[in-house]
Amino acid sequence: MNMRIIHIFAMIPFFCACEKVWEADLREKALDTIRGIYEIESAVWEGQEPLDINGDGNATFDYYSEYLSTDAGTGDYKSYINNKSASIMIPVISRVYGYNGSERLIRERWEITGYTNVLIEGESARVEMTFEKNIEFKHTGYGEFIVRTDITVPDNQGRDSTAPVLMKFIRVNYLGK
Repeated sequence: MNMRIIHIFAMIPFFCACEKVWEADLREKALDTIRGIYEIESAVWEGQEPLDINGDGNATFDYYSEYLSTDAGTGDYKSYINNKSASIMIPVISRVYGYNGSERLIRERWEITGYTNVLIEGESARVEMTFEKNIEFKHTGYGEFIVRTDITVPDNQGRDSTAPVLMKFIRVNYLGK
């Protein structure tokens, strides 16, 4: 009888054992899905009419190819997300005027800064981002996200068009802890 009681008490920890959810592990796992250095994979103009920013006669909804075909201005900058913050680079085209009144289009960028937060819900966690500028941000998968924001785009005919642009970003380098 004493041996049975000893066996019962010895087995109690196995029956009562439950896996503890470690919030630090959940947080780290969620951050692994998003932190890194990103490049734009695509940017789609969501306006009613296609764009011909560079004036080559080929109108398209591929905003990013039109942006890249503008030969003056800044390069294509990378975005980053780390454990606490984010810096998302949005490609924009601006009209500038020379001292003699000449006009040309140049590539520029908006830097949208934000803050990273991990929400723990039971045994799972997800990353939530808040930004200083009103943009639509969605974490779409491991090492990728999309951003939608309104952009006003000038063209070579002196017109400006405003519409949402949907940009897909993909991670090109992982940023560890």
